[in-house]
Amino acid sequence: MQNVVDTDPFINERNCLILELGYRLGLRTAEVTDPRNLNTMQLRKSIAKSSFGSAIPIGIYGKGNKYREVVIPPSLLEKFDHFIIGRRKKLVDGPLICTKNGSPLGPGFASKVFAKCRTEIGDKAWAHRSFHALRKSFATNLVGWCYNKGLDPWVLVPDRLGHDSVETTKIYIFFDAVLNSRHDVIKRLSLEGVRFKKIWSNKY
Repeated sequence: MQNVVDTDPFINERNCLILELGYRLGLRTAEVTDPRNLNTMQLRKSIAKSSFGSAIPIGIYGKGNKYREVVIPPSLLEKFDHFIIGRRKKLVDGPLICTKNGSPLGPGFASKVFAKCRTEIGDKAWAHRSFHALRKSFATNLVGWCYNKGLDPWVLVPDRLGHDSVETTKIYIFFDAVLNSRHDVIKRLSLEGVRFKKIWSNKY
């Protein structure tokens, strides 16, 4: 976030929100700027109806026009509200993430923001990472949250991220299991033929 550097306060705040949408909601780059998503009028109504300190669900149109619900945590909701009633207040209602005159941005814009931050970081370890890495981080963190709350990640993760294939969900359940040494989960996963077998062998 500290690598979002722009002299224009509107652009700076908007671009910080873009990164948060990837990391904290798991949105794809095209979902961030899709005019159907994050409409300010709908967000204002949802914020007004929500009780203080509570999360709210919102609808997102994603890959293949698939609709799903994501949940905005209170701290991010506060940032949305701050932007809507602050630097964005003089613009007409429409997409939260927009140009300075309120026009929609292109489907690859979030990737450009991420790439600019990546350049600012200047670390070779980030050289091949994309905006999608934020979504991957969200997915892995969500798996851990599910286990901590006693929920089933096989149900919640594909629901929140809009996965079409159980194999995609399996990737994040595997990574969480390795990161948190969930040996019981590893045992239940068939590692034969999985492309992460080498990672598992190297770690243990």
